[in-house]
Amino acid sequence: MALDELSVPGKLQELWPEFLESRRQSEEWENWALGQQTLPTIPDSSTSEFKELQKKSITPWTGLIVQSIAQALDVEGYRTRTGEDSALWEAWQVNRMDSEQAGLYEAALTTGVAYLTVLPDPDSTFPEWRPYSSAQMTAFYESPFDEWPVYAVFGEPLPKWQRGDADEAWRIMFLDHQNVYHMRQSRRGSTVAGEAEWSAVVEETMPHRFGVCPVVRYVNRQTLQGRAIGEVEPHVAVASRIDQTVFDRLVVQRYAAWNVRYATGLDDPMKNMTLSEEQRKALARQQELMLKVGDVLATDNPNAKFGSLPATPLDGHLRAAIDDIRMLASVSQTPPQLLTGDINNVSAEALAAIEASFNRKVAQRKQNFGEAHEQAFRLTASIMGVEPDDTAQVIWRDMESRSLAQTADALGKLRQMLEIPPEVLWDHVPFLNDQDRQKAKQLRDEENTLANFFMNNMEAV
Repeated sequence: MALDELSVPGKLQELWPEFLESRRQSEEWENWALGQQTLPTIPDSSTSEFKELQKKSITPWTGLIVQSIAQALDVEGYRTRTGEDSALWEAWQVNRMDSEQAGLYEAALTTGVAYLTVLPDPDSTFPEWRPYSSAQMTAFYESPFDEWPVYAVFGEPLPKWQRGDADEAWRIMFLDHQNVYHMRQSRRGSTVAGEAEWSAVVEETMPHRFGVCPVVRYVNRQTLQGRAIGEVEPHVAVASRIDQTVFDRLVVQRYAAWNVRYATGLDDPMKNMTLSEEQRKALARQQELMLKVGDVLATDNPNAKFGSLPATPLDGHLRAAIDDIRMLASVSQTPPQLLTGDINNVSAEALAAIEASFNRKVAQRKQNFGEAHEQAFRLTASIMGVEPDDTAQVIWRDMESRSLAQTADALGKLRQMLEIPPEVLWDHVPFLNDQDRQKAKQLRDEENTLANFFMNNMEAV
């Protein structure tokens, strides 16, 4: 149903609770990725020293999983079936997506979904691409697998100095299939029931004339019911168990990692002395200090006994943490050496076998995100007046771990044995970017042209 400036505020109020819930959940997963997760459990009667150890025990394991995948994703071209860069690739460059794409992937990997808006730019012939995390924007679909949403809501809370007399205020961008509405949402006071009333005002309306809501969804992994799953949510339990194990080890390391010497049956030197309470406390403190730093303690009491309590071994706590980390690596399909930093005397074949599961996971994410990129390019084509090419595909940079000698040897054999044209193999040379390949092709064409010129002249002579 088409909306106008009068009906948009009411529709926003319908979607607002779901937007806030999505934002709350997304911020929780983001906190886990940033190392700001829930602290390990401690007794209610714990001292401040325990609470300091509690803060020191957390590690952003899920953030490392997200980063390991995001760093393996890098688009370097958008090519037609002929192998040439599409005319739409310039829109990617103008929007600085070479650097912006990393944040887009990281947001989608962390919370399960991220968004990209493609909107006309009145100051440029190219549209504006702008990525958003699911903590900033929520898109609403009729069916989970629809290509385009019906509505999308971006919300940003305003600082106090921009709220005026409102208790809470938001900057809103509301999108549908016709317009982009820039709004201000605020609330003042409370109702009789105790719930604050929200009110929204449309400040500006900008038509985009796409016929669809111009929001592209980037999904990390999606179930048949349409639920997006990130790389943090499934591994929270294992990551929290690691934090708890580390906390337990820190407690043992701090309080019980050394032998405790004791003495019993000693005479109290103050028992026959007439002292005030303050003097008795002062002498007790002095005795405690002497016992801490003294090397020898002697007594005439035959009933006195001396001994020591053994230190609590840390081996079990250390092994438990390593076992939990390896379990996290297994369930997240992350190479263990990325989490443990432990890799020694591993051959290239063994390393490839270790990383095989991770590479399959990265390949799946490339399919998901690649389709979203191509959707954004098709929308861009309608803005630029360019005929969209349904056969064009994004080209991902090869980020797998191989030595240059191995790569050169494999590509040389493919050229000689299978007679694959070198121009095709250039795409698999890791240190060449798209511009390098275009320049190499241009130089090859110039050399061929020059060679044909001399050959023709020699034949004429």
